[in-house]
Amino acid sequence: MEADKRWIGQVLRHLQYESDQTIEGKECITRDIEVPPDVINVIRSSYPGYENVVFFDLETTGLLPKEDMITQIAAVSILLPAAKIRTFDAYVKPANGMSIPNQIREMTGISDNLLETVGLSEEKALRLLGRWLLGDSIVFAGHNVQFDLCFLFEALRRHPETCRDVLNIVEKADYFDTLTVYKDRRPSPHSLGAALTEYGASFQSRHHALEDAGGAFALAYFMACEKGDLRGYINRIGINPKYGLVGYEIGRIRYYEQEGVPAAENSLIKPKSL
Repeated sequence: MEADKRWIGQVLRHLQYESDQTIEGKECITRDIEVPPDVINVIRSSYPGYENVVFFDLETTGLLPKEDMITQIAAVSILLPAAKIRTFDAYVKPANGMSIPNQIREMTGISDNLLETVGLSEEKALRLLGRWLLGDSIVFAGHNVQFDLCFLFEALRRHPETCRDVLNIVEKADYFDTLTVYKDRRPSPHSLGAALTEYGASFQSRHHALEDAGGAFALAYFMACEKGDLRGYINRIGINPKYGLVGYEIGRIRYYEQEGVPAAENSLIKPKSL
C-alpha cells in the first residue's frame, strides 16, 4: 500500500511537470505510464465492466455553462485492459472571442496571450479529444464532475456536424463524481486539495486542468482502498440543497440532496504522507 501511494505521488509530480511544459508553449510528448498490479486491481474492482476510466477537468472563463467558454481541456485515462495511463491536455481559444476575466487569469494563469500562442480552436480541441478516447465502455469521472460535464456538452453541441461522434461517446458513457463520495466520508472542506491532504497526499491545486484530473484519479484510488463502494456511486451525484444544481440535469444521472458528513462523525485516521 505504501509503495502504491509513492507511485501515485510520482504520477502527480509527473503531471505537474507536463502541465508546466504545456503552459510554456512547449510540445509535451506523453508516454504511457504503466500501472502497478495492486493499483489496477483496485480500479478494476471499483469500475467493473469498463474499458476506460477518464478523469477529466476543464478550466473556463466563468461558472455559467451556457454563457462562459472552455479555456483548457485535460484528462487522465486509465485503460483497464492494458493497465496503462494516458493523458490529454489542450488549451482552447474561446469560441466567441471572449477575453479571460482578470480574476480567472490570476487564479489559473491562463491569459489571452497564452491562448493566442498555444490555444486550439474549440472544435479542433474537441475532435482531438474524441480521437484520443479509447474503448466502448467509458466512465467520465472528476471532482464536481457535474460542472465539467455541462460545459463539455455545451461545447460539443456548438459543433453538431464535426463533433457529433464525440458527443455520442460522452452521451453513451457513465459518470462518476469523487466529490459526492468524499462528502459521504468527511466533513467540510470538500475541495480536491483538502481531500487529498486528508488522505496524506502532497497536492496543491494551481487550477490547472491536467493536475486536477490527476488529483481526482488519486482521490478515487485512496477512497477505493478505504472502502470498496465506489461502483455504487456511478451515475449518482449529490446536490447541496443550499446551493442547488450546477448547470442542468444530465440524463441517467440520479441526483439527490446531500449536505456532507457532520464534523462530529469524522473519526477516520489520516494516513501517512506520500
